[in-house]
Amino acid sequence: MCGIAGGSGLKEQQARAMQRAMTHRGPDGCGLQRVAVPGEGLADEVWLAHTRLAVIDLSEAAAQPMHDPATGNWIVFNGEVYNFRRLRSDLEALGTGFASASDTEVLLKAYGRWGPACLQRLEGMFAFAIWDSARRRLFLARDRIGIKPLYYHHDGQSGRILFASELRAVLAGSETNARLSPDAVDSYLQTGSVEEPLTMVEGVQALLPGHHLTWEAGRVTLAEYWDLSASLASSGNDRGHSRRDGERQRDLSALLSDVVRQHTVADVPVSVYLSGGIDSSALVSLLSQGPGSPPHTFSVVFEEPGFDESPYSQAVAREFGTSHHEVRISSRDILDTMDAALAAYDQPSVDGVNSWVIGRAVAEAGFKVALSGLGADEVFGGYVNARRVPRLERVEGWLRRTPLPVRRCVATAVASAGGNRQSGRRRLAEWVSCSNGEGGWPHPYFLTRALFSQAEARSMLRDGGRRPSSGALDASPAMQRRRALLDRAAGADPVNRYLYLETRSYLVNTLLRDADVMSMAHGVEVRVPYLDHRLVERMASVPGAEKLQGPRNKELLLRSLERPLPPAVVDRPKRGFTFPWDSWLHGPLGGRVQAALWEPSPLLTDVIDGAALRRLWSEFEQGRHTWSRVWAPYVLNSWVDRVLGASSCV
Repeated sequence: MCGIAGGSGLKEQQARAMQRAMTHRGPDGCGLQRVAVPGEGLADEVWLAHTRLAVIDLSEAAAQPMHDPATGNWIVFNGEVYNFRRLRSDLEALGTGFASASDTEVLLKAYGRWGPACLQRLEGMFAFAIWDSARRRLFLARDRIGIKPLYYHHDGQSGRILFASELRAVLAGSETNARLSPDAVDSYLQTGSVEEPLTMVEGVQALLPGHHLTWEAGRVTLAEYWDLSASLASSGNDRGHSRRDGERQRDLSALLSDVVRQHTVADVPVSVYLSGGIDSSALVSLLSQGPGSPPHTFSVVFEEPGFDESPYSQAVAREFGTSHHEVRISSRDILDTMDAALAAYDQPSVDGVNSWVIGRAVAEAGFKVALSGLGADEVFGGYVNARRVPRLERVEGWLRRTPLPVRRCVATAVASAGGNRQSGRRRLAEWVSCSNGEGGWPHPYFLTRALFSQAEARSMLRDGGRRPSSGALDASPAMQRRRALLDRAAGADPVNRYLYLETRSYLVNTLLRDADVMSMAHGVEVRVPYLDHRLVERMASVPGAEKLQGPRNKELLLRSLERPLPPAVVDRPKRGFTFPWDSWLHGPLGGRVQAALWEPSPLLTDVIDGAALRRLWSEFEQGRHTWSRVWAPYVLNSWVDRVLGASSCV
């Protein structure tokens, strides 16, 4: 795991600034290389920068940027290729020699042998850049699921390109001032994170999962090499899985065991995030099936009643004999460390502080690598919404056949229903009134992940967020992306359609992005075995109804374990890994958030109406909003002030 950066048209001091912006991602070393002088009136020089977190082959032979003398190619690489030993054997059989024991060199040689087609052979998480010397082009690629981030800025006039693992590093290489993207702010208010390929800065984009980019002669070409939609089970079709249930279960068990074994490949110790829920507990069980000593496990423990999961994590630790570590957190702890946690955000998010806290604990214990249960809900259908969203689809079908005046009457009744919390009713009312395709959410899934309704978000933006580039609600970049994803999942059964949208939206835009940047703030690599693309494809081909069968949540996963989990863990109600924010925001943390929302950064009020922020806080104090609706703009304000207020950027 590392940080990568570079681009064309850079002076050496700019390349070094990009490298310094990623020091936290790679505290074990750094490298900088000028790889080409393109000429032809284009940008001046091409540079590659790297910061290293040494996990596989700790020697200097694996340092980056890495050069291939046989081809003249150079690489900077972030991530892990878990099947690199098998690929190395394949390449050696073709006569390829190696100078290190690293997966980086295997990837570099694989590109030299197979070109972009090497991506189809990789199993792992990755974002990398290769300078292709013979073709004088830069090749960027990102893993299938989007576990590792990669951002870029391409100037169409000059032909210049910049890229990096983090947005802040792209900005460090620029010579012009950054501009906050109103489209991204709109997306953030609606969902609690910025939806890719948007970023918070105009002109900087995220390379989408399963895509690669080629920069050649100043021009950029994007191409997709993988998408999960090709594996989705369609309604009434089991995709050829007609074998006996027992045989299918054995196949899944074998695949899970192989995936987890691969994810422990490292030349440093590997730990596990253990929440006490099914997902992380199942990882501990799967690890216990293989050779080696029990892993070190880490859990967060809260003082607040109802949030303490320590009895469950302790039960799992006892059952499997792990070396267990507990991180005790209080509101005072959060207040004392909030500035450091906020500074770790590469882009604002309503989530992420939990990942920062446990990443710090793992780093302080001396570990560089941790396995996480993230992704199991998306793969095995563990979310409550896997049942709820298909029902909402059926309701939406009825609403589409209902005359507009009737829908508006229903929406008015929903919006004025009893209870203090207004946010959910507003979103539901907007969906009811717009569910005939004339605006609103394109699918009920997006309703379930909404922070603010589209109308609410637009009312908070100055001038309603309307600019020539965004225009009508349906023409916004985020809405176009949502509709494109929905089109790809149109033929899937309702459960798998929901899981596809979850995987391509919330998982990438919030969970994976936060897990990466908040753990790497401490130099910790988080691995996510449940998101191995082989397992993701296998489970996507299972009919949605089958995933929801059985008396227990994620029955298919539980039946795949040789060593069962303690009954208390399996039978407990499902809950996510979240902090008691509502309690904390009504306590000592509230004063800090209130002050920021009452006097926000002038850079933010250029885009968001300050009166709307003050109104939000007042309504939260009255119990009319959930904590997330004041926390999200607070994080956004902090990010804008810290990043845009202190840097000259793109």
